Amino acid sequence: MTSGMARGAGRLLMCIFLLSTITGLTSGWSQVPAYTSTAHDFRFSGLDYEPYAPEEFPEWAHVLRRYETIFFGSLPFSFLFSSLGFDFYAYAANNFDENYLPLFLGTSPEKEDFNSRTIGARVAVSITLSMIIAYIDYLVERDRNESSP
Repeated sequence: MTSGMARGAGRLLMCIFLLSTITGLTSGWSQVPAYTSTAHDFRFSGLDYEPYAPEEFPEWAHVLRRYETIFFGSLPFSFLFSSLGFDFYAYAANNFDENYLPLFLGTSPEKEDFNSRTIGARVAVSITLSMIIAYIDYLVERDRNESSP
């Protein structure tokens, strides 16, 4: 299969995915219940909505949920900054050679080779950094809860 055919097949699959997503989202628009004036008075299929009470879940579940939210929320930023660190390291380690310009400022076979060799380390560093950020948040939140009356 040539590169052009692969690109065309990828575009076709993307269009099918987008159309199926859009039609899946819009198929239920006519079934949406009318909005009522109070926040807890929604009616859907004759069932009353009851919000979760804080005591329905154990404390460890709340802590775990906060940890995973912080972890996954910081992951894109961790990956961005770890990639920046790797790119600037390669640029400085190669005597500021223009073949190793950081990010999108330059591209070369040498830089592509460096990127392909270090992608595993970039992902590992970003995951570790996100875990550290989430753990620090856990420690701060734990200390805050222990010091409050």
